[in-house]
Amino acid sequence: MSKRNIRKPQEFGGKELEGFFMVSMQDSATIIFNKLTGSQIRLWLYLNMINPFADYTKDGEKIFRSIPSPQEIAIKLGLNPETVTKDMRKLKRLGLFDFRVYGLNSIKPLRQSFNNSANHAKQESNRLKRKKAESPKEEIHNTRKAESPKEEIHNTGGENPETQSFTLILSGFRRKSGLTLSFLAIVLK
Repeated sequence: MSKRNIRKPQEFGGKELEGFFMVSMQDSATIIFNKLTGSQIRLWLYLNMINPFADYTKDGEKIFRSIPSPQEIAIKLGLNPETVTKDMRKLKRLGLFDFRVYGLNSIKPLRQSFNNSANHAKQESNRLKRKKAESPKEEIHNTRKAESPKEEIHNTGGENPETQSFTLILSGFRRKSGLTLSFLAIVLK
């Protein structure tokens, strides 16, 4: 009986943890419907971390970004390189990422990817913005004027930018719902 190699993923830090990426509901449904495995989901998330954007040239051609080799990705994620290669094919087949390789016969071929998931999220975001702009504005009656966001931040958020964002989101929710800010803070924290 052969022994199975158990690999541990490497830690993430620094620039790898800066920023964010958006995911469309369509791609979430694709991932769920196709029952992606843990390794496929980890690979998809990692590729989104290192390549979170979907950019095009002025002529409308996709801009591919360099990515590590399957062996380097396997070390980072604690996977087998063959699994990474197989999972990359699955992500491409599902339309979540697109890959290409230059210089396959060279010592170190150049591997690139295009983030179709980011492209789907961008398209969905633009569609929702257009839909919102086209819809008639709702009239709100019998509402009390809320304090200014600056006053809200000063009273509850302090100088911490993370808390300030949190407070602004809550104050926007408060105006529409009528619930008190302290109640929401208890529920959401």
